[in-house]
Amino acid sequence: MPYNIQKPYNFGLMPKEFVAFGKKCRKKPENLIDFKTGLDQIVELEASWKMIDTIQSLDKVHVNFVGEEPTFQFRSSNRAGGVCRITRHALKQLATYIKPKMISGTQATAYNITEATCIIDEEYRQLATVLWSKLLDREKEVLFRSKLIDGERVITSVQSTSYAPIKDSRLLQELHKRKPELVFAGAYVNSISSNYRLVENKELEMDNPVDMYDIYNSDGGLRGLQLFHKYWLLVCTNGMTTTRTKDNFYTRHFGDSEILTARFGAKLDELDGDREFLDAYQKARSISIENMFQTMTHRMNLNKDEQNNVSVALGSNLIASPQNTLGACLDAITLSAQAKKDPFERHLIECKGTEFMMGALHDLDKGKELVPAELLEI
Repeated sequence: MPYNIQKPYNFGLMPKEFVAFGKKCRKKPENLIDFKTGLDQIVELEASWKMIDTIQSLDKVHVNFVGEEPTFQFRSSNRAGGVCRITRHALKQLATYIKPKMISGTQATAYNITEATCIIDEEYRQLATVLWSKLLDREKEVLFRSKLIDGERVITSVQSTSYAPIKDSRLLQELHKRKPELVFAGAYVNSISSNYRLVENKELEMDNPVDMYDIYNSDGGLRGLQLFHKYWLLVCTNGMTTTRTKDNFYTRHFGDSEILTARFGAKLDELDGDREFLDAYQKARSISIENMFQTMTHRMNLNKDEQNNVSVALGSNLIASPQNTLGACLDAITLSAQAKKDPFERHLIECKGTEFMMGALHDLDKGKELVPAELLEI
């Protein structure tokens, strides 16, 4: 007999978006946000969350799946804490601590089977509540982070007690101390992660790239702290990335937050631009490319969605380089990245664009074809 899903069930809250801007800066330098205004907005947002980090043993945790969505509560033998909402992200993290072993020794995943059954009916939700209560009955301390979102306390992440979250405002202040001339060209903040793009505050020209600092952070264990030195074009607000590892920084959020922040600051002191990359880009803008779309599709191994996004970008007027050039290919790739909602997915597309350009320049210098002729005949 097929399962009959009785009514919609919200299996944990999805990340809530608080800040998102960037595209409005296209061709309009007046829409860039000055550093103080941007930082004040982030500081105010962080204060509104009233973040609380609680280290608690798993056997004091109660997750109730009954009703329209799961709820979270700390409980002991003689008292119970307030009932909170919980994100889907936090549920996934919590489930990593409750993986019972099968006869084979392989660990089973509680999260997937719980989601699959809770959406069926209330009886399954009652069973899931009992199951998680028994699986969580172990003395293991973890860190629970909660935030005040829309007036309600929400468990947003569950992490190791050695996790070292770093506030976005602190990172931005470190950047401002070393690069006081920067302004915000883009920002994205949700309840578990963030991305900031800051560029030089100078007289901007449509086809003249300027330094950009691309920062990714997460206080919810989604990813590590990452910094990329890139180049930014006013015409399409894209992020052309350099290829040298010395222009990147990555650290996991483990250890001492002050030490990690100091390492971030020290890396900022090292960044001095990449003349080699800019020279390569300027050269690419003067190299004619036939069969641009086929060349990009072949050399980058684009999937169907990426092909569609690149095709749209190639027809856009938001391309800084001359038409039918290798530079226009890079512009189109980085412009197409903006179709991705996740900022880090956009970054990965931008990286592919740089690899494409540098690889094409290398092959052209060696006298090689960019695309085998037989492929163009198909």
